[in-house]
Amino acid sequence: MSYKTIAVHLNDEKRASPLLAAAVGLARRFDAHLIGVHVSPALSYVPPLPGASGLLQEIRRTEKEICERIGAAFQSATADMRAMAEIRFIDPPARLTPSEVILPQVRTADLVIASQTDPTWEATSALDLPERLAIESGRPVLMIPNSWSPALIGDSIVIAWNGKREAARAVFDAIPLLKTARSVVILRLEQLRGRGDRTDLPDVEIAATLARHGVKVEVDSASASEHDVGREIVARTKSAGADLAVMGAYGHSRFREFVFGGATQHVARHMHVPTLFSH
Repeated sequence: MSYKTIAVHLNDEKRASPLLAAAVGLARRFDAHLIGVHVSPALSYVPPLPGASGLLQEIRRTEKEICERIGAAFQSATADMRAMAEIRFIDPPARLTPSEVILPQVRTADLVIASQTDPTWEATSALDLPERLAIESGRPVLMIPNSWSPALIGDSIVIAWNGKREAARAVFDAIPLLKTARSVVILRLEQLRGRGDRTDLPDVEIAATLARHGVKVEVDSASASEHDVGREIVARTKSAGADLAVMGAYGHSRFREFVFGGATQHVARHMHVPTLFSH
């Protein structure tokens, strides 16, 4: 197993540089075809107000310039990849949102790369879609922190393991990276329940399975309440000096995490290293 098709969501030109550094680096490592995708905001409706048509034309002109700059950055970053790279600029058809447009574009990729949500960006509600990609694309999503400085990804990896379906999916989605890593730590997350009872996690089994793939692993453990699991993952990843985290996404419903908080939500908001999410 390897990554042979990688898609990168280039939604914001200000964050395109680190995204391209991550995407191009991984595409070269795995000899993969790289697809850049930029979906423009939906601009199909012109309100019947004075000057509205002129404003729409100005927005379209600005978006065209953004596309040109993103395209130039992509071409520069992939100049030596010849036919192994392509970029797609897509205007959403009427009545379709950007998320509805991009999801079919990335579902045939082995790996999707997207930036962490930026709450300060004026278009974040419409165009920052990493968590929707992780939940709805059916593909592993490598989320790049906004604070990340381009560096090697996957030399030292921490796996957040709780024995659930999403965690298992994440581990197997990450095998190409795990097989080339220098250090892999399985962080056994024992979630405290009620009177201190702990979940039964088959960490020995997943370690043995990875060993059969040629992955040398260490097993560490941590105990945390349901609301502190995300903080523990972030803290342990940092203390281990890891450059990549791997974890399942939204083991609870997304609505429950939105209302009560959860590990996925916390890590997605506070990550300091690229994190591979699978659902």
